[in-house]
Amino acid sequence: MRYLRSIFEVYIKGSIHVALMALCFYQINSYFWKIPTTFTQRLFVFSMVFLGYNAIRYYPFSTLSLKSRGFFWFLAPLVAATLVFSLFHFISLSFLAQALLVSCFIVCCAYVMPLKSSQKSLRTRFGVKIFIVTLCWTFLTGVYPLLSINLWTPEHYYYILLYLLLVFVAILPFEIRDLESDPPNLGTIPQLLGIQKTRFLGLLLLVIIIGSCVLSYGWNAVISKSLAAMCITYAALLLKIKPGDSENITLFWAEAVPAIGWVIIYLNL
Repeated sequence: MRYLRSIFEVYIKGSIHVALMALCFYQINSYFWKIPTTFTQRLFVFSMVFLGYNAIRYYPFSTLSLKSRGFFWFLAPLVAATLVFSLFHFISLSFLAQALLVSCFIVCCAYVMPLKSSQKSLRTRFGVKIFIVTLCWTFLTGVYPLLSINLWTPEHYYYILLYLLLVFVAILPFEIRDLESDPPNLGTIPQLLGIQKTRFLGLLLLVIIIGSCVLSYGWNAVISKSLAAMCITYAALLLKIKPGDSENITLFWAEAVPAIGWVIIYLNL
């Protein structure tokens, strides 16, 4: 049992779980726009999220911290392999895709480390944390797969807006859980609105997302069923998660929601 618990912790704390869930979001958006994806493209998205989250989680890369989380015996070789693969694949991308990913990389760097010694990192600036994370997820898993489409229509922008709102809501359960541990000057949504109003905001946005999707694409559309299932699950998480809940369990279930959406799509392929 202890061995299984250690594997689970490495899986969660090593950002493998969140990277797989980001890949599910990427696949959902690619499916909706009928954009075929290759194994190499999917592995690249997984690698980007895996590397980004581990860089944020372990910065400033204390050796003691890394060893205490089992980083060296498993994650270090995986990080090295995904880093090499990502660099080689990045070279083959279009200039627009490279520019988008470099922008995300710069934002992630500024998120964990100040650009100047006299400044704060974006993670510690008042009220910006959730918006930085939302934009990075939206760019990588929502906008990035659409870059192969030469001419965007208003429908593309409309869909990306709905997806951005969904990602925003997906982060709210984590902010509720971290309410007691977050510094009071961080300016998270629960700190600004309180838990009940944060839940109400999340539920309101979920109703808007479901309603807009059904009105645009019809209830029988696979994407509507997929989004509805994810929205219902996020609503349940918003109501259930409390400050101070178990980090591993919260991370696992809250981050697993995109898998539900992708399974529904996969079953209808």
